[in-house]
Formats: sequence, structure tokens, C-alpha cells
Amino acid sequence: MKPKEPVNPENIPGPFSITEECISCEVCWKIAPDFIESHPIHTYAYFYKQPKSDLEVKKCMEALKTCPVECIYFEDVDLG
Repeated sequence: MKPKEPVNPENIPGPFSITEECISCEVCWKIAPDFIESHPIHTYAYFYKQPKSDLEVKKCMEALKTCPVECIYFEDVDLG
């Protein structure tokens, strides 16, 4: 599913992204700290790394499902 809002520019290109609606609540980056971090100045999180394995995708999907703002998106693409 494509995001309805613009994505944060710091997101590394790939299947997961976080939009500008993010309020930096800490939920996602605590679940998937190997992929998501909070911007040091602005109040949002972003994907600094994309998952490669099924286990990594599962962790990122868990972050997506728990986001209270629903601003994490996954576009089903080949992870190569």
C-alpha cells in the first residue's frame, strides 16, 4: 500500500517507509531499532536501514502494526 502522506526524506528507499504524520512516540524504534530511529532534531522517526531477511521483515511489520498513528507503510516489493 502506498502512503497517503509524503514520506520523511530520511527514509532509506525500500519497501518500508514512515510518513510525515509521525509524532515520534518511540513505539516503532523500540520494536525495530536495527531499522528505525528518531530524527535527532525533528519529531519523527524514519527507516535508516531496510530489512533483508524474513525475520527482519517480521520485526518491521510488528512495528508497522503497533504504530498508534498508522504512519508506517509497507509496499510489497522483491527484497532481493
